Amino acid sequence: MNDNTIEIRDDEINVEEIMEKIRENIRRRRAAGELAPDPDSEIASTSKNCPSGESDDAIQRDLSYINSNWDIRNNSYFITSHHPHIGKFLVKGRQLVHGEVRRYIDPIISRQTEFNTSIGRVITRVLQGFTELNQRQQELETSFSSFKWESDKKISDCIITAKSDLDVKIELTAKELTTAKSELDAKIELTAKELTTAKSELDAKIELTAKELTTAKSELDAKIELTAKELTTAKSELDAKIELTAKELTTAKSELDAKIELTIKKLTTAKSELNATIELTIKKLFTQMDEDIHANAWLAHLLENRVQKEIAQKSSPMVFTSKVNSNYFLFEERFRGKREDIAQRQLVFLPYFERCSRVLDIGCGRGEFLEILNGHGIGGIGVDSDEDMVAYCRSRQLEVEHADAIGYLETLEDKSLDGIFIDQVVEHLEPDYLIRLLALCYQKLKYGCYVIVETVNPLSLVSFFNFYLDMSHKKPVHPYTLKFLLESSKYREIELKYYSEIPEKAKLLKIHQSDSLTEKEQQFLVTYNYNIDMLNLLLWGPMDYAVIAKK
Repeated sequence: MNDNTIEIRDDEINVEEIMEKIRENIRRRRAAGELAPDPDSEIASTSKNCPSGESDDAIQRDLSYINSNWDIRNNSYFITSHHPHIGKFLVKGRQLVHGEVRRYIDPIISRQTEFNTSIGRVITRVLQGFTELNQRQQELETSFSSFKWESDKKISDCIITAKSDLDVKIELTAKELTTAKSELDAKIELTAKELTTAKSELDAKIELTAKELTTAKSELDAKIELTAKELTTAKSELDAKIELTAKELTTAKSELDAKIELTIKKLTTAKSELNATIELTIKKLFTQMDEDIHANAWLAHLLENRVQKEIAQKSSPMVFTSKVNSNYFLFEERFRGKREDIAQRQLVFLPYFERCSRVLDIGCGRGEFLEILNGHGIGGIGVDSDEDMVAYCRSRQLEVEHADAIGYLETLEDKSLDGIFIDQVVEHLEPDYLIRLLALCYQKLKYGCYVIVETVNPLSLVSFFNFYLDMSHKKPVHPYTLKFLLESSKYREIELKYYSEIPEKAKLLKIHQSDSLTEKEQQFLVTYNYNIDMLNLLLWGPMDYAVIAKK
């Protein structure tokens, strides 16, 4: 047989099994929605409602009727009257009534017509799909019949070819056997005499040895059979052990590789985090050291200047002034808090000044908020009346003016600022000064920009107690008072927010409810906890508040 011949074995082909697989595949795809439903089932369901032999004609008649009568509008209606005298009035009246009726009926008729049109299209498309499915089914049946016929033909051809080859081989073998038989007969005849002689001599030996060979053969067969079984069993056990060991080694290697990779990742991550933490800690330490060194150096320089001024003024009469006898910079360093803590609290106000280019910090003090603005690419300028504060800010390369706030604002052009920040300043001001300051801020601020005024919250008793720690404080400003002043200055979108919460552990504790309490005890407990909340708010409320307003 040549290389192009396909050999098909009859015992390998099961036509019924192939057909069952094809039917199962079609049923599965129809159930999954990949094929349309079986047209035979639809025809069977249709045939239940239609007489035999009339279903196709009835469907065609119904389809023709739908295509001919989908439009139910009556456009051939004419209003007339045969009355000779009042006919015109009757026509006019009927037209009015007809128009009113059509106002309600026409939308319904139009929607019914559209519905009929859609139904006609859908039915037509369904019938087309049904026809396509019938054609597809016929094609599949034709293909299957052709495939079955070709398969049967190939099987038959292969069987005939194999039978012919086998007959040829049998005929050839018969001739060879005949020739060999003739040759063998000659040899047998030639050696018959020799064999007869030898047979006589060997018979005795063979008879003697036959018993020995039979015994040896039986023993050898038993040993061979036993050894074969042992070898088979040993081979099976060895193969199982080798396979199991290979799987265990593969699994162990995979687990080890995964653990090594995970450990390397963890070590790398831990190393990166440790390096970052160490670097951040070192930066913070150096920054803190720089801040402390700078502040201490500035304090030393300030104290030295004060000593020189006092020595120079010894000959002059003693005059008490707050400038000579007090150091507000040193006071803030001790009682207000570290610059880093103040800057951290002021970060909450940064979003109100995003994308600004000129923000004024009134009473900038040590310049914490100015450094926040500069660090975020926002242009900031400060003004302060304390000479020491101004000098300190300028030593940190901050743009700060030594001036009175109102005097400085009066020098600026109207609508020249896009943000104003006033932190812990209004409690130092007299009421008239504060009102004038807020009005000037509105005048110098651009439209749509914010002013933020942050100060001590007098509604918190602990904050109120600490208020007079600073002797330069005039009086606290009530949140509603400051909000009213901003409203009176024509600001809009005014918000009141509270900051600097007291930790919960410093407040009065509430009692937790328990299921074992009676209803009366639970009501008492709710009232008690409510009073505790009110008392905590009064005693330990937020220490600061801010009023945020937009021009």
